[in-house]
Amino acid sequence: MKKIALFFLISLHLLAAFVDATLDKIGAVSGEVVTLTIKAEGNNIEFPLINKIAGFRVVGTSTSQSISIINGKVSKSILKSFQFIPTKTGDFEIEQFSIKIDGKIYKTPKLNLKVFPPQISKNGDTFVFEIKIDKSKVYVGEPIILEYIFKYRVGANILDLDLDDFKESNFWVKKDKFIKPFIKNGYVTQIQRYVIFPQISGKFSLSSRYISIATRDGFGFIRWKKIYSNKLNLVVKDLPNGVNLVGKFKIKAKVDKPKAKVNEPINLTLEIGGIGNIEDIDKFDIKLDNVISYSSKPEIKTFVKNNKFGGIFRQKISFLAENNFTIPPFKLKYFDKDLNKTKIISTKPIKITIIGAKKNQINKIITAQPKTKVKIKYIEKNSYLKYIYFAIGFVLGMILMALFLKKGKKDKKEELPITKKIKKAKNDKELYNILLPYINDENVKEVIKKLEKNIYGSNKEKIDKREIIEIFEEKFDKI
Repeated sequence: MKKIALFFLISLHLLAAFVDATLDKIGAVSGEVVTLTIKAEGNNIEFPLINKIAGFRVVGTSTSQSISIINGKVSKSILKSFQFIPTKTGDFEIEQFSIKIDGKIYKTPKLNLKVFPPQISKNGDTFVFEIKIDKSKVYVGEPIILEYIFKYRVGANILDLDLDDFKESNFWVKKDKFIKPFIKNGYVTQIQRYVIFPQISGKFSLSSRYISIATRDGFGFIRWKKIYSNKLNLVVKDLPNGVNLVGKFKIKAKVDKPKAKVNEPINLTLEIGGIGNIEDIDKFDIKLDNVISYSSKPEIKTFVKNNKFGGIFRQKISFLAENNFTIPPFKLKYFDKDLNKTKIISTKPIKITIIGAKKNQINKIITAQPKTKVKIKYIEKNSYLKYIYFAIGFVLGMILMALFLKKGKKDKKEELPITKKIKKAKNDKELYNILLPYINDENVKEVIKKLEKNIYGSNKEKIDKREIIEIFEEKFDKI
């Protein structure tokens, strides 16, 4: 009987609404990640939106849940963890959060956190960790070279180390290369480089970072220790209105040929290079009257040279036309920090000549029209009988023409000029140029995209010519 009663009480406890909260540590160093975990049990559980804890911004969250069924009743248990980074020292009270369970409000218990100032390492210590930036006053979007520099005395017994990647709100971070360890002034030095891009203006304090190292003590036990870095201050200014690039750039555009036949592809390469936030350059799209244009996805390669971040932006654009046209200048606006002014650079217009332009053919047809009209007028002057003969001849002519066209289609199906070109194409580049005039066809457009990835990207997808030929044969049958 006692066992049954005990089981009943346990069941009631499991089914009852329940809220608890814990910290993974009651004491932390400024800049160290602290985790608050809230546990809630019940049937219908609603958590509030938690963006800050004790005034510090939440930098990460995770959730797990389990479901139990007791005496036919379903109960859920949800664990939510919130990571935050205290950036100030002192005693902090964690606020009580309201959790709604089955229509009732339950509050988390009061918790306290003590935050200590980090003991920053300095030259002369066995382990030294510091962070450096190449400049402390920048503009929004301007790249900053940041380095994690970890040094330890030659002979120090390090078993392992754990270095967290740089993370900071309002900054876009690009991890760069790890510099091979070297020995200098009695220290083994390791450097991890980052490029960071501020997204908003203001004054920022980059808090002290830490690296965890594992060593073995005199008793043979492995001990983990945190080594703290210095802090950094940064001032970020707004760029002038209408500008989102900062640096120094050059721009150029060239075509593979200034003359082409009707609907023969003209391929243009646009290239922008320089120092600055080159990854923020948008894709160029160009629209011209009576000209088909196709812009590929830009390729961007970045580098760090002489402790400055830059790169090269390349974009391919193809044109198809039946008449002469001019490719207008491509323009780029950016802020030159050294000159303290906005600059606009541009390419020169490029004139394209189309050999055998259809404009001339149209003129010939127009001048030939009067002769046809004269013949029709002559027939109108003849007798009624001639009208009958003309009508009969016209009908017979139409029948013969229909038969001729039908036969002609069958003959053409076997020897379509485009299929011959597709078969003769020796490589993806030749096939790409052959298909480009038909880019308005959705099926052909998909093939062109695959070819583009093969030519300009890292893809090596095999293109089946038979499938392409079938597309054109089916298209011809519908004519």
